[in-house]
Amino acid sequence: MARNPYYPSALKLPYDDMIKLMRDEKLEIVVEKYLVAKLYVKTDPIIQKLNESIKFWSSMCWTILIISTLIIAYFYSWLWVIAGIFVGFLLVNTDSRNKKEIERSMHQYILTSILKNKDFYEKFIEDNAEGWYYEINEEQAKPYFQGEQK
Repeated sequence: MARNPYYPSALKLPYDDMIKLMRDEKLEIVVEKYLVAKLYVKTDPIIQKLNESIKFWSSMCWTILIISTLIIAYFYSWLWVIAGIFVGFLLVNTDSRNKKEIERSMHQYILTSILKNKDFYEKFIEDNAEGWYYEINEEQAKPYFQGEQK
């Protein structure tokens, strides 16, 4: 039977029942990407400073790369522009892979925290009404149903 998505406003699912349904693989919690990004930035001032530092040094690398490529191309050979573009693409791909890895680890951190900590689960429901939902069978959801489906 297919699982249906329900926002937390539609289901009042107590922590103990949520754990039981997750262990029985009858429930899945889906956290959407934008909420993961929002929580990632909100979590810690150290992470915010690190994020700003990464942006600064990334822009510095790009500036140095462009300037040095143009200088070398002017004095030696225009073929160095091709090498600079190649290195630029490598930097972009590395940066996007790092962002995806951070997003994946933050997503895993949220799900693990929900499963391990009842207070975190209840605060997560209270603070984040949108951006995540339960995927559960309609039969399994009936005892907890209190609103409309997603």
